[in-house]
Amino acid sequence: MSTILSRDSGVNSDSVPGFQEVRISIVINGQRVDSYDHNSCPKEENKCSHEGNESTELKFKCGKKTFSNHKILRAAAAACPRIKKNSQKHIYPAAYAASRFEIDGPYWEWPISRNGHFWNRSSRSKYRIIMIKDCTVVGAVIRNKRDRSYEQCKAVSD
Repeated sequence: MSTILSRDSGVNSDSVPGFQEVRISIVINGQRVDSYDHNSCPKEENKCSHEGNESTELKFKCGKKTFSNHKILRAAAAACPRIKKNSQKHIYPAAYAASRFEIDGPYWEWPISRNGHFWNRSSRSKYRIIMIKDCTVVGAVIRNKRDRSYEQCKAVSD
């Protein structure tokens, strides 16, 4: 059984371009946790059952910083059009191969911005979401700028 992630955050999702196209799909303690809207489960592999699913708030804990599922979904909504275009004329999305996740790749990384807007080269964040081509977020990581290594963030639910 899947757990439905709540998207309620006081922000009108219709005002964020691409917000309805993205989702988070991860495994916490052996249970698939998936975000979707409007009582539909768009991905066959999740075998969602609407009865008995509880709504929960997913967060990613990256070191001392915690990101809400809404902040993650906003970053994914910004990344999704570029991932779908498979455009390599920008720095991001960037191919990601530092680790594997429960859902098979190939993976793309995208910075989590402070205000939801995309910036310039000098203001990119060390906190990144990891996505696959269909705009599913499969995890989050911290990029260590010194040695260019990555550390996976921990997904936690309320």
